[in-house]
Amino acid sequence: MTILLIIFVMLIASYGAKKYKTVEEVQSLQNKIYHALMDEFKNDLESWSAEIDPSDATVSFTGYNLVQFKQGSDYIEDKFKGIISDFFPRYVNVIKRYNDDIRRVRIEGHTSSEWGIQDSDDQKYLKNLNLSQKRAFNVLEYSLHTLRYTHKVWIKSKIGSEGLSSSKLLLNNHGLEDKKRSRRTVFKIEINHGNYLIKEKSNQYFSSASIVQ
Repeated sequence: MTILLIIFVMLIASYGAKKYKTVEEVQSLQNKIYHALMDEFKNDLESWSAEIDPSDATVSFTGYNLVQFKQGSDYIEDKFKGIISDFFPRYVNVIKRYNDDIRRVRIEGHTSSEWGIQDSDDQKYLKNLNLSQKRAFNVLEYSLHTLRYTHKVWIKSKIGSEGLSSSKLLLNNHGLEDKKRSRRTVFKIEINHGNYLIKEKSNQYFSSASIVQ
């Protein structure tokens, strides 16, 4: 009887360990966050020169009608500071509803591929990398100042910053670099998979430990 009980417990534990979120479930969650953000910001996006990606709820502030930083500078322009002061507390208020599902919020700095005419491609990339890292950090630092204490404590457990230089350029309809849209500040959400497994459509399984951190 004891042996049967042990086997039963082991089967239950094994079943629990094989729980997973499907790709569709992750996409459904991202879709919910996207619609929640759209409900909050749909009337502000155009004036902010911002867009929200429906595929993953990423919020991007582009350089089309908004100068976020002067060329070669990591100092946040006053207009962009005003936008962040309006945007970030509302943003945190929305995404905090999905606390258990959010692993990380990352502020990304992106640049165009431009730099000095005499610089090599490597030099341009590295100089833009340094610049984008400083810009992303400064946006994070300023964003934290816009929050009240309880929201600040929560977001500090999730948030980080990263500069990506010109590694993820945006292209125009002709397949060429869109320099204005490529110069952007991005607020990106990473979904928390916890101890679950991700089941791909091909029925391959990946443990959460195999997901790129």
